[in-house]
Amino acid sequence: MRKLKFGLTAVLVLCAVLLASCLDFFSNSLGENLARDPATIKVTPDNVDKLLKESKGDSAASRGILDKIAAELKNSSTPDPKLQAAAVTAANQAAGLGELVLGNIGTVLNTVDGSDTTTDGDTFATLLGEVQNQVKENEFAKVAASTSDSLGGALDPAATTPQFKGEALNNVSEADLTLLAFTLILAETEKISDRTFDDYIKTWTDGNKLNGTGLSDSERLIAAIGNKLANGDGKIGKTLGDLLGKKE
Repeated sequence: MRKLKFGLTAVLVLCAVLLASCLDFFSNSLGENLARDPATIKVTPDNVDKLLKESKGDSAASRGILDKIAAELKNSSTPDPKLQAAAVTAANQAAGLGELVLGNIGTVLNTVDGSDTTTDGDTFATLLGEVQNQVKENEFAKVAASTSDSLGGALDPAATTPQFKGEALNNVSEADLTLLAFTLILAETEKISDRTFDDYIKTWTDGNKLNGTGLSDSERLIAAIGNKLANGDGKIGKTLGDLLGKKE
């Protein structure tokens, strides 16, 4: 199995957002097991929050809900903003990166405070290996595809660079958007054999992708998230923007 390789900046951003997501996860009770098969559930703006709460901690159920959201939004001329926001939650729950960090909180805290800044130490290497396993087991490529179908209508087709329309996703937290960006980045990393995380990130460093050059559907979402957060007030978002090649 090939190894993920993370530069220090990527490590710090990933750990910071995982920690933020982890704290958010602690602040909300674990959902009850979803008693119904997601394939048989009709997802609507009125019930989606309840369904996502019930599926928290269940990546398969969350993927099922995300697929239903994607089916509702993909060809909608007037996509529902509540379902668009729910797609972010569903994608993050389906990927499960936030939950993964619960079992590795000590490693994350040590990395964020600088006491573990190497990527080849046994403990942190184990965490990165678990992230890689998560990418495969939770089918990040499928999560990315459904997320692109769900949120394509949130992008502004008239913008010269990838941007969200108006107030689209304004009610989604910085941590959740950054976590989604990492899920999409990890999915893109896996598309080419032997490509590392750092290899892929280097394709962003000249800023051309943030400007909209040569993007896949999921990369357009990554760019829109990067542009949105880099122009905000949050430190995590600005660091994500830097990682993706944001120029002053």
